Amino acid sequence: MAKDLHSLIRYQGWQVDEKRRALGELLRIVESLENRMHQLHEDLKSEQAAAAASPEVAGVIYGSFAQSFITERENLLDSIGKAEQKVAIAREELREAYQEQKKFEMTQEARDKKEEEERNLLEQKELDEIGAEVHRQKSRR
Repeated sequence: MAKDLHSLIRYQGWQVDEKRRALGELLRIVESLENRMHQLHEDLKSEQAAAAASPEVAGVIYGSFAQSFITERENLLDSIGKAEQKVAIAREELREAYQEQKKFEMTQEARDKKEEEERNLLEQKELDEIGAEVHRQKSRR
């Protein structure tokens, strides 16, 4: 029976690793989206500087840029929000999987300790019997 628990512990460890990898991927996605948001704001600053430098062209070009900026920013904010929700769910799943693994490990440790105590008790009993037999043989002489 104890062997089966070792298999469960290994399987649960694999599950924890998979959930950790999935969380890492989601975190990379959030980071990528946030980097894109930062780049978008840098582009806005650059366009604003260009529009200030040549106001006669800015009226035509900057308006369409501002509209596309607003749309992309809203899309990015929406994507970041959804990705962060997925991250929260993935963190919770990882926490639960880790707790399950720890539960199996603690149960196995308790079983191992009990088996060792039983072995020690049996060994002590055998040693006591040997000692008693030696004592009986010495008493007979």
